[in-house]
Amino acid sequence: MKIENWSDVDRKAPQYYEEIIKLCEKQGDLPKNLVFIVVDHCLFTFQSHAESLMKMGGIAGVILKSSTHVATSIEYAQTHCKVLQVSKENLKERGRAIKLILDNTTEEQKLVLLDHGGYFAPKLGEIIDHPELAKRILGIVEVTENGYQKYQATMRALQKPFPLLSIARTEIKELEDAQVGTSIFDASNTILYNIHASLSSTRTICVIGYGKIGRSIANSCREHRIIDIIVLEIDSLRAQAAHKHGHKVYDASSPKEREFALQQAEMIFSSTGKRALTALDVNILRNAQKTQKNRVLYIASCTSPDDEFDPSFFSELEAQSVNSKEERDEYLQTYKLSPYRLFNGGDIFILNGGKAVNFAVGGTPGYEICQVWAAVLFCTAKIASGSIESKNFIQELTRSEQNEISKVTCSVFLSEKNVENTHRRSHRRSLSLGDFHQGLFEARKGKLIFHENEEIGCRQKTLHS
Repeated sequence: MKIENWSDVDRKAPQYYEEIIKLCEKQGDLPKNLVFIVVDHCLFTFQSHAESLMKMGGIAGVILKSSTHVATSIEYAQTHCKVLQVSKENLKERGRAIKLILDNTTEEQKLVLLDHGGYFAPKLGEIIDHPELAKRILGIVEVTENGYQKYQATMRALQKPFPLLSIARTEIKELEDAQVGTSIFDASNTILYNIHASLSSTRTICVIGYGKIGRSIANSCREHRIIDIIVLEIDSLRAQAAHKHGHKVYDASSPKEREFALQQAEMIFSSTGKRALTALDVNILRNAQKTQKNRVLYIASCTSPDDEFDPSFFSELEAQSVNSKEERDEYLQTYKLSPYRLFNGGDIFILNGGKAVNFAVGGTPGYEICQVWAAVLFCTAKIASGSIESKNFIQELTRSEQNEISKVTCSVFLSEKNVENTHRRSHRRSLSLGDFHQGLFEARKGKLIFHENEEIGCRQKTLHS
């Protein structure tokens, strides 16, 4: 069974990963008995991720994140990998992570954990201290900012050296986060179109958290001429940035300002990863519904619901609603949103049931996603080859290493040939482009000019045919 490759990026991904594997091999020899336990989204990208990893070692098991379930990818995972039936919450139980690793690896194998969201962070101390696991595990690679923060807290408490590499704060990940923010905006619009609504007809949008993804969402709203964009931010420096970008900014740590901001919103994007919405906010939103007749509010999460919503939020929202869970589930299945009909006549719609909204339409497309996985492979090679030392803090790729990855990205996805093809396709559509901008580069008269300030790894140069 083969997952369909619909886009140009998807079709080039296997070639891209082959080039990345060659780059990884320069790190040094990998153990012949190298295996991986992988936490990953079950999206269209899963097959290319798994196949690229198999070129480096064996996959001992995969933990599929609960927020993403593309049917063809699930079938591929079940056919070609061992799917481990364990959740993030399960791994917080004492001894559960150790048992998972021992049951799925042998004494002779060397293991690298590829984490996505800090699944193994709560029990990292148990893993490090276990005498048998110490012989098997070589290190951990973490992808997300959310996971970074969890591992950072654990490692600060432990103060024990361990090989842990993260790409969460790399420029490679920053490029992806910008694309994720755009896809969250687009996915939300797609869902709203299905119920005869749209973001462009929304007057006031509130973005909670002005990190990399929140910033991208807010700026996407600005680009689509949304009138009022409110940013709720607890960090004063990020608040300054939001103000500089022309948004209305309120202090999330001030109950009065928070209440005012939430009550103005017709659409809320929550992008903190720190359980920003609680039961108290339900009452604030309910009161806003009370003062504005027939008011409708939409809420979209930008990450896993257990990281964006406090557990009390949904229990309180359900308590304030008159419709049944069965009705909400039916709407979720059909329209990708869950309606909560409040006692006072207002409606609160939770897009994608509170899961990251971009996964409702297949995740985030683009070569930036491939480049993040390339960085994961590179980190894996560094750990497996023993080219990094154990430290009592999280380590990252150097800018030089990111440049090496980016050069491969540019050669495969942003080549002059691709630009010429873009010209031909565009002219066939009778579009007058002239000098045009596409992503992170400019194409002028059949030549490709890279800008170092805009894309890491691509020096100012012109490529001639």
